[in-house]
Amino acid sequence: MNLSNAQVTIHGFFWFRKLKTVFFLFVMVIFPILILPAQNPQVLPLDYHQTEDGRVIFYTTNTLISQAYLFVDFPQLRNMEASVELPYRLGVTPDQTGNPRNVPLPEGWQPGQRDLILFSLEPRDPGTGRGYSTSFQVRYRSAWGNPDTVTPDGFSYWLPYEHGTKHQLTQGFNGNFTHFGENQFALDFDLDTGTPVHAARAGIVIEVKEDSNRGGSSAAYSQDANFILIAHQDGTFGNYVHLQPGGSLVEPGDRIEAGDHIGFSGNTGRSSGPHLHFDVRIPTHEGRMISIPIELRGRNGIPEEPREGRFYYAYHPGGPAFEAVFGSELSNQDYEDHTASIAATDTITFRTEEVDSTIIVFLQNGFAEPQYVEVQLGLTNMTSTQGRSVSLEVPGTTEVFLTILRPNPGVSRAAYRFQYRYSPR
Repeated sequence: MNLSNAQVTIHGFFWFRKLKTVFFLFVMVIFPILILPAQNPQVLPLDYHQTEDGRVIFYTTNTLISQAYLFVDFPQLRNMEASVELPYRLGVTPDQTGNPRNVPLPEGWQPGQRDLILFSLEPRDPGTGRGYSTSFQVRYRSAWGNPDTVTPDGFSYWLPYEHGTKHQLTQGFNGNFTHFGENQFALDFDLDTGTPVHAARAGIVIEVKEDSNRGGSSAAYSQDANFILIAHQDGTFGNYVHLQPGGSLVEPGDRIEAGDHIGFSGNTGRSSGPHLHFDVRIPTHEGRMISIPIELRGRNGIPEEPREGRFYYAYHPGGPAFEAVFGSELSNQDYEDHTASIAATDTITFRTEEVDSTIIVFLQNGFAEPQYVEVQLGLTNMTSTQGRSVSLEVPGTTEVFLTILRPNPGVSRAAYRFQYRYSPR
């Protein structure tokens, strides 16, 4: 019987009634209880073989391309003994097969060539009691990697999008929406659907999912995210999630270099809008994977701690030089000499430019003659580099700089409005 689901509880019942030397075996009933992990089904399946004398032999089928870790426990074990210490934990290497513990196998049973015999459950001596029964419940989990050998080396990760492009980190470590539990140290970047995704570190592609076209903000969509999982040399794994359907350019077994184009971002799985979820994760002794804190290579590839709300340019090894412009660094001096001719409109208008979350405001005098303009700014959760009241004289059919607006740190909503009056000069 195949138990290849994520976390399974199996109830097995073996009933024996002692009558002289004859035992009667009745039916074994199985009740699977499924608790899925955040991403996908198990790395390793758990199977068992039942013998005629009531023994149960557990084994796995090993088709791995990287190390994995298996955790098995028995919340209930009645009148049965395991041949190993419980809970059972094992690091499995690719192509590891056979019967290393020399578990006695029933006559006539031939495990497959890729099977790895794990352990067995043995019925205890029924003694002389009037009735006798055995039962068990088994839980198991498996994950890529091995917690006994993983040694995170403090690598500073490149940004997981195209060199020279800039995106905002919309949800950081301990984010309120989904960054808790195994995703505590995940990072969400504001990438539109179809935006190229690039490798943040070199490694080997271990697992790819790209067949989902479902997504939404409900936890019901947690299993539907397309993703790419890449193993690094220190035993950690880079996890790229929410890719678009068919959004992978790589396959398991591919060797990837830092900066390589590996796929396209999307909006699959549990997601409130298009973005790229990226985390670095390690396996645990409980057969799970959890994210760990990392540094990003920010400006000019210099390592820094990720900060929610900030914009980051991607700098990749060997990429060409480019000019980096951050809205947070713009000042009045960058625009104080700005003037531009405009068409005559016989009105006063405003024009804005947006750099990151910074808004640069220009005032346009569409009259032929100069105008004296007084502007009052109504701001909600925003600041102005020129204050809330600005007065200036504007030549005819000319655009000039007015102010720079920025949302206050940590706010989710900001707004602005203009009130003005003008007169010819």
